[in-house]
Amino acid sequence: MSSELEKKICQKHKLKIKTVDLKQSTVDEDKYLCIKCLIEKIDIQNMAMVEETKALIKQMKSEQQCNKIKENQRRMYNCQIFAEYFA
Repeated sequence: MSSELEKKICQKHKLKIKTVDLKQSTVDEDKYLCIKCLIEKIDIQNMAMVEETKALIKQMKSEQQCNKIKENQRRMYNCQIFAEYFA
């Protein structure tokens, strides 16, 4: 009964357990989450998402810049053809 009572209190923050992580089966202590543990877990996931988003934005900007360069090169080539034609 004592261990059941201990599971209802977070060992790290000494707060009441509010959720159980069903995906994590390695360490029994890490399965039971208080509000602070849950917030920490969510923040870590969001930070990863922010980093992924930053990488995606950087890639999109790079592709956009590459497309602009190609478009400008095409325009310059067309201008050269017109200049040679009318010269």
